[in-house]
Amino acid sequence: MNAIELKEVWKSYIGCPLPVIDNLSLTVSQGEIITLLGPSGYGKTTTLRLIGGFEQPDRGSISLGKRNVTGNGEYVAPEKRNIGMVFQDYALFPHLKVRDNIGIAVPKEEKGNRVEEMLELVSLRGLGGRYPHELSGGQQQRVVLGRALAGKPVVVLLDEPFSNLDSDLRNYMRREVAKIIRKTGTTAIFVTHDLKGAIAVSDRVAVIRDGRLEQVGTPEDIYRHPETEFVATFVGKSNILSGRIGPDHCSVVTDLGVIPCSHTHNLMAGREVKVSVRADSFELDPDGDIEGVILETIYGGNEIEAVFEVKTDRESRELLVHIHPEEQVREGVRLRFHVLPEFVAVIEK
Repeated sequence: MNAIELKEVWKSYIGCPLPVIDNLSLTVSQGEIITLLGPSGYGKTTTLRLIGGFEQPDRGSISLGKRNVTGNGEYVAPEKRNIGMVFQDYALFPHLKVRDNIGIAVPKEEKGNRVEEMLELVSLRGLGGRYPHELSGGQQQRVVLGRALAGKPVVVLLDEPFSNLDSDLRNYMRREVAKIIRKTGTTAIFVTHDLKGAIAVSDRVAVIRDGRLEQVGTPEDIYRHPETEFVATFVGKSNILSGRIGPDHCSVVTDLGVIPCSHTHNLMAGREVKVSVRADSFELDPDGDIEGVILETIYGGNEIEAVFEVKTDRESRELLVHIHPEEQVREGVRLRFHVLPEFVAVIEK
């Protein structure tokens, strides 16, 4: 069963030459966690606001469960859509205690038991009598999530929920929030421009560019098998090469040589294509086919990010490669690599 369905949704604003949301269609299954991922200003939050009813589309329809809430002559107000919201700034009521913040939208006859259930669920038992300013940032986030889940919503919408937290707490709260949402079986849509956040919490990721869906898939699919150059370069770091599908249909022939490729879309041999080769695809190999010189390195703790210059018959080409941090590499060193096919994908057919 689909918890959310958007059909051919458009949204524009006066003074903007192009639509903010451009013919967007998306379905989200019951209990699924999906993240809308993309740069700032590309339509993610607008999509969330359309689902929540805070904006109305110019055309198209939106359904929550089996109920049409927007389009086809229907419009259901936000407070009647049975959604939970987690805002970037939390939006807690400072004059209300934790217990009252969580229970603000729960019917009076259910409030006592339901609030206690939520305090237990979000690990705030014993803190219901405190005010928001008496809590840490992570605890405040738990209050917001408890409030969003207290009304047993059809869907929880989370707009950049971790952006106000420091790095260590952000990583921890990503896992905790996802775990709590999964425990309740609630459908959830996150909005973020943070790749790590999207991968950490999502069943699927929807990459948005200029109000259009570029690609929808599991985090692994999005990373390993990008379908467009935008997805390849926005979701992680990748090298974009031109070439032709090899005669074995499992490789791409480029100026750098024959690149093994696990995702060629079964295209015919000789077809001209572009291919995404992840920086993670390169593995040091004294007998490797790709030889060049390290131009610069950045030590990142879990990897060394290096710019690697390869000379071909036509030109010199700089590639971005990731090297294991235990390797001793420096600028000016000549190295050889081979390419792992699992992180290589044809992106334009």
